[in-house]
Amino acid sequence: MSIRPEEKPPVVRSLGLRFGLLAALIVLVGSAGVAGAVRDGSDEIVGAVIAALVVAAVVTALTITVRTARAVTGPLADVEAALGRLARAEHPTTRVRPRGPAEIQAIARSANAVADETDRMRDRESERARLAAAAREAGIAIRSGLDVDQILDRAATGIGQALRADGVILFLAGDDSSTAPAARAWSAKHGSLPAHEVRGLPPLPADMVHDHHARGTSWYVDDVRRFVADGEPVPGAPGSFGRTGLPARLRDTLAAMRAVSVLAVAFGPPGKPMGEVVLVRETPGDVWRPAEIEATEPIVAGLGRALQQARVHRQETAVVERLRALDKTRNDFLSNVSHELRTPLTSIGGYVELLQDESGPLSDDQRHMLTVVGRNVVRLTELIEDLLTISRIESGSFTSDRRPVDVRRLAEVAVDMATPAASAAAITLEGDCGEEPVLVLGDHDQLDRALRNLVSNAIKFTPSGGKVTVGAALHRGQVRLRVSDTGIGIPENDQKDLFNRFFRASNAVDLSIPGTGLGLAIVHAIVANHGGTLEVHSRENEGTTITADLPPLDRRS
Repeated sequence: MSIRPEEKPPVVRSLGLRFGLLAALIVLVGSAGVAGAVRDGSDEIVGAVIAALVVAAVVTALTITVRTARAVTGPLADVEAALGRLARAEHPTTRVRPRGPAEIQAIARSANAVADETDRMRDRESERARLAAAAREAGIAIRSGLDVDQILDRAATGIGQALRADGVILFLAGDDSSTAPAARAWSAKHGSLPAHEVRGLPPLPADMVHDHHARGTSWYVDDVRRFVADGEPVPGAPGSFGRTGLPARLRDTLAAMRAVSVLAVAFGPPGKPMGEVVLVRETPGDVWRPAEIEATEPIVAGLGRALQQARVHRQETAVVERLRALDKTRNDFLSNVSHELRTPLTSIGGYVELLQDESGPLSDDQRHMLTVVGRNVVRLTELIEDLLTISRIESGSFTSDRRPVDVRRLAEVAVDMATPAASAAAITLEGDCGEEPVLVLGDHDQLDRALRNLVSNAIKFTPSGGKVTVGAALHRGQVRLRVSDTGIGIPENDQKDLFNRFFRASNAVDLSIPGTGLGLAIVHAIVANHGGTLEVHSRENEGTTITADLPPLDRRS
């Protein structure tokens, strides 16, 4: 900022006023001397001399005043202007050239010192902000890695670029190993080193990594060249580095990297060191400043957390894959066994029918035995069909042949087919289906099977004297299938697991009621495959109502 001549700073105006007062004082003193000489009756010559002296004194005073003002006001104006720039936080701050009296030069030098320190503080804050932004960016890149290799790659590059390192080496400690081998290496000149070069780097001694991690602080050397050259112990270094010096192979590697300034940061959860990050600079005097060390530590700590999470994720993924493989093996086994069993069961059922119909006269006991065999053949066949259906559902091959289906008619058929079983168990079975067709776009066989499963379950879990009702109707824009019973009900704690395969309600198990726990799982899959929903409302010892809501047939399509 410049000051116009007519705008003198306040300090300059003050000094001019003071010098003017000094000149006026001298004139007054001279006038008083002349007046005294006249009163004393001095002759004219003495009076003239005194008058001349007074004039000379006045001229001298004015001259001194002008010269002093010029010598003081200019430099002082520069100082005041510089201080004004400091107060306004202008950057960079202009320095003052020391001139004028010694006192003002001292003031100018002090102002320059303040300006220098201000600029240094601004530079430090700017560098801290840069480091914080770089650390944040590197940390985000590291944390966004999906696996260990990706995290290590991003860490080596991100840390090196953020901290202006000439080289970075990441070492990973094993649980039982005596060394921590190099896992990644990065160079400012060449980028990430290939894997075969990384494998050729020397490992760190495990005792050094453990000791360094236990200290909980970073370790750095401003100039490592002497310790690389003569192999002397490094004062204050962790582990064997501080006792016996750097290992020979590591010294060779640092020499090849032209390392001068070295910074090492350990990482891992408390009590469990995971590794070490070593950063290198080649330029003498380019040491690791406190702000850089502070910025490095959270990045490296984030690397440790990211590696932990990635390892846990990898372990969990491996477990999931093994479980999936086991599940697939089991499903394949069930599918193969079911197919193998179905063929002989079909033959058994056929021969039972032949014996019943065409083998000639049978005694009552023989006919009863054939009836029991036939009933169990049907039961095993249904079980095999359930296993095959579950296998198809879980393998993703469960598909539907969609056609218009009248679910009212399906409900009537399900009631007719289950009536003999209901009568044998002294259970009242009723249909509540209305007269009008209720159409959906669905797979006839699947919907028929779902209804038969629901009805047979209701009969099985209803004691003698109970009642089962089957309904099919339109309800609030949906096709509703409903099967209600007055049976044993389902305990509230069991209801959330009803649609899981092989799950059986605890009261059914306690009462030794036979079953596989597949029926409702199949019904749920069929309803979901048709875009519907399945709900259960039940009270223990009072009964159960299972409701399936399906989208109605769009007659416009």
